[in-house]
Amino acid sequence: MTITSSPVIRLIRGRSLRLRACMKGVWQGRSAAEPVPRLRSGVQSVGNVNIMNLPTPAGGRLATGYRRNLQDSSGSLRRILHFPALRIFRPALKLQKAQRNGTPLRVSVDQCWKEATGSVMLTEKKIEEQGPLKPTGWLVRISETFAGLTPQILERLGGAASSPRLGSEYHVLPAAAVETWRRTEAAPFVRWNLPVHHSWPCRPPKIENFVERAAQALAKKFAVHQPQTVLAGPLLPVAGTDYYKSLASNLRGRMLQLFPPLPVKGQEAESQNPAAPTLFVLVGKEGLFAGMQSPREANGFYPGGTKFISQSTPGTISRAGAKIAEALHHLLLHRPALPEESHWLELGASPGGMTAELLARGYRVTAVDRAWMDPRLDRSRKLDFVHVDASEFQPPPGARYDALLSDMNGGAQHSMTLVLRLSRTLKPGGLVVFTLKLPDAASVPDITDIAGRVIRQAATGGLSLISWTHLSYNRQEFTLFLERP
Repeated sequence: MTITSSPVIRLIRGRSLRLRACMKGVWQGRSAAEPVPRLRSGVQSVGNVNIMNLPTPAGGRLATGYRRNLQDSSGSLRRILHFPALRIFRPALKLQKAQRNGTPLRVSVDQCWKEATGSVMLTEKKIEEQGPLKPTGWLVRISETFAGLTPQILERLGGAASSPRLGSEYHVLPAAAVETWRRTEAAPFVRWNLPVHHSWPCRPPKIENFVERAAQALAKKFAVHQPQTVLAGPLLPVAGTDYYKSLASNLRGRMLQLFPPLPVKGQEAESQNPAAPTLFVLVGKEGLFAGMQSPREANGFYPGGTKFISQSTPGTISRAGAKIAEALHHLLLHRPALPEESHWLELGASPGGMTAELLARGYRVTAVDRAWMDPRLDRSRKLDFVHVDASEFQPPPGARYDALLSDMNGGAQHSMTLVLRLSRTLKPGGLVVFTLKLPDAASVPDITDIAGRVIRQAATGGLSLISWTHLSYNRQEFTLFLERP
């Protein structure tokens, strides 16, 4: 193997004052068993441009970093802020051909970087030119459960009853509502939301090279803003959207190639920092919509806010298991998960769908209900079933619980009264997950009035509100998250 490296560097004007180079460094035919030699250290300077070639660390990886001041003929200064080290530099085929033919080929350094690693350079100039992201509208997702109330909800959010609709559940609020909708009484009806910082109305199946064109546009616009990760999903996360699921997956894969290395690289959405901005992208038959905000602000870790939870596994007892699984997933937006062996008190536990999910996570459960539990739970050593009505249940002397779960039927305020009586047994910082059931509420004011009264009742009883929202696996109900200080 031979290695040559003699870059001739100069800064030319035009096209964002790109740093250009005549690159003649080529890796030629290295076998897997052949070690990569170390490169010598040194600083080369041509004009007002400095390039630092750092030694190759153990393992033979090329470490070349650009963090220098650049100055053009007009005296303007630029600093390259982000040029991560190249791991293995394999120039594009055209560069290899130029080397073999002895033909000088002038290419931009940022183009070389893209060809070698698939990502882009971030410069101070680009950040300044880009400016802060400004949404042209706001995408909100309202569950089909509230289809009859959607016009009321949209009007209270600051939109119109006939706001543009995307798919079956997404609606676009006007830019005028961007700063106000979160403070309205209808905000908890929004399952998930996204500021529209970039949109491409189109029919993706009819666009040639849609993934490449979309990924390049997104990288150009958002890479300088340094999201913690990029996530893409379909506008309709339901059956029959396999094409758009595949399209979203391919788009994310290409974006990860084009963006600089991101803090969150894994496939698990829960590994995100809930408070750090993420680039979310949705694709569907209406086109592409993208924006940046934190998962906590979006009200979900995934594009669209839905985490798929199977309800057909052999151990599934009832739909309620998916509700508590999603509730615990949502809670990660606001606080860490409870550790294994945490003790839950569950009211209205029968037939045991939620109980089974808690036990599967390694929790201990005291389940209370006047109806019997599913026989499949009989052998669980971490389950203590108390066959009594929740209103009559008396905790053992000295009992202290880490969390309390209520999925009881009946009036919302009556259920909260029972919860408050037993919440005195919670440890400091103890969690309450409360299903607010609203079978007879027929309008947005009815729902918000009941919710408001229950939340004030909880506050009077010493519980503080963490969040309340409508989860994907909720029906005509909301989930309240509270804690004891």
